[in-house]
Amino acid sequence: PHAMLGTLMLASPGRLQFGADGSPGQAFVIERSTNLNTAVWVPVVTNTLPFTFTEEPGLTNRQRFYRAIQP
Repeated sequence: PHAMLGTLMLASPGRLQFGADGSPGQAFVIERSTNLNTAVWVPVVTNTLPFTFTEEPGLTNRQRFYRAIQP
């Protein structure tokens, strides 16, 4: 099973938001990295599909990459 990440949107100043869709009820972990060259993926949230992910403001890195993996 795969999760498909939707379009990244600016929900409000500093808050990023995107949806994750796929087979309903499948669990996925959203991970974040700030560098794809030396990627260190940090788990941010685990949820079941479909769901909406919102990244709260306050991160210092302006460049962020996201992926969804199964736990």
